[in-house]
Amino acid sequence: TQGLDTGRYAYLFKHELAHAFEFLVEGTVNFAADMWFTEGIAVCSGGGLNRVNRIDDLEEWIEKNSLSPNKGNPITIRRWEDYPEGADKTGYYTIFEVVMEYMLDPEGLNRSWQDVLNVFYDLRGLMPFEDSFEENFGIEVDTLENEIFDRLRDYLQ
Repeated sequence: TQGLDTGRYAYLFKHELAHAFEFLVEGTVNFAADMWFTEGIAVCSGGGLNRVNRIDDLEEWIEKNSLSPNKGNPITIRRWEDYPEGADKTGYYTIFEVVMEYMLDPEGLNRSWQDVLNVFYDLRGLMPFEDSFEENFGIEVDTLENEIFDRLRDYLQ
């Protein structure tokens, strides 16, 4: 194991295990939730990447993606095909993480891991993700999409 990055493998194992858990709870082999949501959960479950944790990090992300069609907005990544052409897909994982942290933090949306689990249960019952998300997180996905950078700025300050 000399030279082996065991920390990275431990992160990846926990990250992928979160996806397996989601598959088991949803009872499907296809993610029913939006990609930004499922990957945000997996990144946080894996122990996090911790790359966007200051307002300057967020502003750097916004500037870096200012010419992208979605302006780097993580909530627009609902399916794999939604990544802008040429996007650094793995870079989005860092912004998915801070979105999930915001949603679970008492200083953010103040939701819980139980709310996340409830979304998975709803999806198992074939409720559309947008409806379940609003019911369990108290905000519409479209509202979160439109306000995400302002919300994250407030949160990170």
